[in-house]
Parts: sequence; structure tokens; C-alpha cells
Amino acid sequence: MIHDHNNYFIVAVNAADQPLALGILGGHEIRACYVTPDVVGKGFGKAILLALEAEARRRGIAKLELGSTRHALEFYRRNGYKQTSAEELLLRGVIPYIPMEKML
Repeated sequence: MIHDHNNYFIVAVNAADQPLALGILGGHEIRACYVTPDVVGKGFGKAILLALEAEARRRGIAKLELGSTRHALEFYRRNGYKQTSAEELLLRGVIPYIPMEKML
């Protein structure tokens, strides 16, 4: 079990307790929203994203930010996120991401 009062974690598991999807909210930032390849397109990502947004609203957060991969860009656009930079940026100088935000 993870005890962390600053971040909000959510994990979806199957009947065998194997993780299928996870999300992490840290302050006004979605730090993670991932699904395993076998459940892509089955609604797990959207369910995780909605849960993170609901927790952000509960915390009084008006705007969420995240860094999307190119692969997930359309998913976030379909869910109301807007790209905030025309350029890809690098996380820790290595991992490319596209900054996005959504007003809640």
C-alpha cells in the first residue's frame, strides 16, 4: 500500500489482481495515466482519467496539466485537453512529451 498525502493514485485490476490501468494526480498535474496494451480502447484509460479529474475537482483544482506522448495525444484531445506548445519537450532531457491542459 502506498501512503502519500500529496498524490492521488488509482489502479484498475482484473479478477486475478493484475494491474490493467493506473493514474496518478500530483497537485494540478496528471503525472500518469497508463493502460496495459491488452485493454487499450476498452474504456479503462477514460475511466482512470475521469477519476483523476473528479479528484482534482474535489481538491478545488480548476486546471489540470499533463505531458502526453505522441501516441496518446488524440486520446487527450478527445477528452477535452488542449496542446499548450507546438513543440515537443523533453522530460529530464530524454523522454519526449507534448504539454497539454484542461480547464475543469
